[in-house]
Amino acid sequence: MFVINTTQMVMGITVACVFIVLGLVPGLIQELADHLANAADLLLFQFPLPSRSRADFEQPRWFALVGATLIGITLLLYLN
Repeated sequence: MFVINTTQMVMGITVACVFIVLGLVPGLIQELADHLANAADLLLFQFPLPSRSRADFEQPRWFALVGATLIGITLLLYLN
């Protein structure tokens, strides 16, 4: 039987909460991708490049399901 300690439980719940937020907040992943691309332009070219065509990301609702499942599994393993 698997047994996890408190540190592993907190880490599992934290990661699961991040998955839930990424899955439920509309446009968050797209905004993060845009900011990362702009940061890369600033680092490489010392100024932001004009807007260019970037890939659009769909909202991955299944991230929230993965997060909820991870919380359930983490708590189950911690309580056993």
